[in-house]
Amino acid sequence: MDEIWVVRDGERIGPFAEDEILRAYESGALRGADVLWAEGLREGATVAETFAQMRKTILTSSQELALASIRPPDNPADSPYAPPGARVADVADRLAAPTVYAGFWARFAAAVLDGVVVGLLAGFVGFVLGFLGGVVGFGARETSLLGGILGLGIGWFYFALTESGPRRASPGKRALRLQVVTADGEARISFLRATGRWAGRYLSVLPLCLGYLMQPFTARRQALHDLLAGTVVLQIGATRRWLIALAIFLVFGLVALGAALRAIEMVGR
Repeated sequence: MDEIWVVRDGERIGPFAEDEILRAYESGALRGADVLWAEGLREGATVAETFAQMRKTILTSSQELALASIRPPDNPADSPYAPPGARVADVADRLAAPTVYAGFWARFAAAVLDGVVVGLLAGFVGFVLGFLGGVVGFGARETSLLGGILGLGIGWFYFALTESGPRRASPGKRALRLQVVTADGEARISFLRATGRWAGRYLSVLPLCLGYLMQPFTARRQALHDLLAGTVVLQIGATRRWLIALAIFLVFGLVALGAALRAIEMVGR
């Protein structure tokens, strides 16, 4: 089992790997009433009931959790770890809070953070490429062409690998507590779908970024590339407003600075 979710107070947290769940249990970070759930299971099991059924086995972070085979005891009192009233409930009942689709500014901030990371990676690769190009005798045209191809490859792998990975989000989206999932079942997307979503971003840019600007006005806050790829972006935690404010300040501050420098240049002519 690759991914396990923790449902606490109506909020879905995760996903986590099995060894992460075991370490969290050993450290006391998990509560007895927290519910563990994995895709494909109709019902989840409370932490107390789950680990009580592992009997007196010594828990280690290398032990297999095997959540799929766990069933709650017929009598909750049989579980020495179960708090009063502990029970297994249908996951839908425990996810009382409605699905929250990511807003425009949260996604904007995530895109800015990801842009910074990709830019730094591309800048480093460009520096190395320029150095090697000078050594082997590449001309400026060949170096520029190869740099453009590598830049596209970096962006592709960065987004496709992270958004189809266990965290379902690029680093920028993770910082803003966002996740990319399928629109039809809110499941983890495949690498192929993530690739299509990445490619669709170029259509969202044209013309005048209308594919992005339409996002607040669609039913599930989908941009054009979300609609094309069949994905939605979820807000899975409290919005980090300070990060949004920082991203807005960074972008518009740089735009204002560039405009000011341009104006100074024109006056100096």
